[in-house]
Amino acid sequence: MENTSQATAGHAVFETVIGFMGIAWSGAGLTRLCLPQRNRDAVERRLLRHAG
Repeated sequence: MENTSQATAGHAVFETVIGFMGIAWSGAGLTRLCLPQRNRDAVERRLLRHAG
């Protein structure tokens, strides 16, 4: 049986018609949502700045 308490944390950046958005998650669930930014790098920096 898989131990779900050790689920991997991560993040994803994706493009929408209104800009790049991002989400971050941990074993506990969704931890961060980044609203649309003008470029992928801005979203990535914002998500990683608050990683912890």
